[in-house]
Amino acid sequence: MVILSHYNLLAHENEKLEDHLLKVAKGISIFTKNRAEIALGVLHDIGKVSKKFQRKIRGEKNRFRHPIAALPIAKYILEDVIGVDKKSIKVYLTTIYYHHNSLNMDMILKDIETLMYGRKDKRDIVLDENEQKQAIQIIKALFKKCKEMRSYTSKIDYARYRRSYSNRYTKIILNTLIEIKEWLDEGLDTKEKMLLAEVYEHLVEADWKSTSKIISSEKKNYRWVDKSLEKIKKLPKRSKIDGIRQMVKRELLKPTNLNKNIVMLSAPTGSGKTEAALAWDCQR
Repeated sequence: MVILSHYNLLAHENEKLEDHLLKVAKGISIFTKNRAEIALGVLHDIGKVSKKFQRKIRGEKNRFRHPIAALPIAKYILEDVIGVDKKSIKVYLTTIYYHHNSLNMDMILKDIETLMYGRKDKRDIVLDENEQKQAIQIIKALFKKCKEMRSYTSKIDYARYRRSYSNRYTKIILNTLIEIKEWLDEGLDTKEKMLLAEVYEHLVEADWKSTSKIISSEKKNYRWVDKSLEKIKKLPKRSKIDGIRQMVKRELLKPTNLNKNIVMLSAPTGSGKTEAALAWDCQR
């Protein structure tokens, strides 16, 4: 039986989780002074507090996925604590979700399907309440050790997180993945592409430098980073139909519609009815 405290949580086989998160945050601070980006160093692997992941790192075979488990906690820190705007937060959450994979729409579609219909598989992507509480405590402790983030520690409040996020943890993951998928589908403007490429590269580079002394070079294969950066460049630009899709979604998500059990939606093929309906169901 593994007794898990802050002090024996692992990020990798021979590296403690807290040490790894702090190293990555400090690594990112070499590239940028953007505090939201530096926070990603602490947030990107916070899903590794999971007992299931800790058993996995110690040899158990399971499919736990720490990046997706981190999303609600990262959203709370970025949105409520640091105050990142809604447009930029998609960049940071997308970076966390994909930081071990290339931009893969099949993966995100499978995760959305699992959250909507899968029962058993959900256990591979969520943290229980105690693990969430431990994650918040670790983030607060590490922000105190990171001079760029120290001023935010007083704003980190587990009671507030629990009221607004913990009680809707799985739904927040689902909403976030739908928002990321829609955002990538709609196409990014030049500024968004540049920001996503920059944030992604900073996190992965800092992550490499932290793990390079822990994991032997023979085991590493980072070609997916180049693939991701190439895919970011090739993401489609926004078109007129995207404006129509956003209008359909805005109409459906009006407070008067969210209070109803049944809503009639009539719109042309390709105008985003299905994803708008999913967003409506999640928001309720």
